[in-house]
Amino acid sequence: MRYNDKSILENFSLAQFFLLLRDESLNILEGLDSEQRAQFRSLVVSMVLVTDMQQHFSFVGFAKHKLESPG
Repeated sequence: MRYNDKSILENFSLAQFFLLLRDESLNILEGLDSEQRAQFRSLVVSMVLVTDMQQHFSFVGFAKHKLESPG
């Protein structure tokens, strides 16, 4: 129910990761400004959510297409 039955394991992992970052001794983002932190968070969330097998293969197909296309 917490993650609306979507990418449950991935969302749980993200929640735990960002919870750990609240600990000052573990916060690898402490030197970043708020915009950089937001960009980092967005990138990490995107990368983890795409590992959900429901999304993974369409993303891999998209990435292969981009890598194989000229330019």
